Amino acid sequence: MLHGEPDLIGWTAKPQALDGGTLDPHVTTVEPASNFTLHIADRVEVVQHQTGPVDGSLTLPAESWLRLIAGRLTPEHTPAGLQTTGAADPDRLRRVFPGY
Repeated sequence: MLHGEPDLIGWTAKPQALDGGTLDPHVTTVEPASNFTLHIADRVEVVQHQTGPVDGSLTLPAESWLRLIAGRLTPEHTPAGLQTTGAADPDRLRRVFPGY
């Protein structure tokens, strides 16, 4: 579940929030540790072994990652230690994962 059940992450995601754009942020979770790339285009998928460039990075606790993809990572629930680089902006990702 940490990497998003393929059917669930595809159902909850709204990639059209990027207005036809794409986004490939590298995600690192802690507690438990995990690394993967989130590919957001006309659909959303988790890529375990990304070989191409990424658009930025997102590092956060695993609980916060699960909140994000469920549409529950509000600013009030965003941990102080969340780190981002490049286009992996939490507000942008919140638009892709608005909740259900």
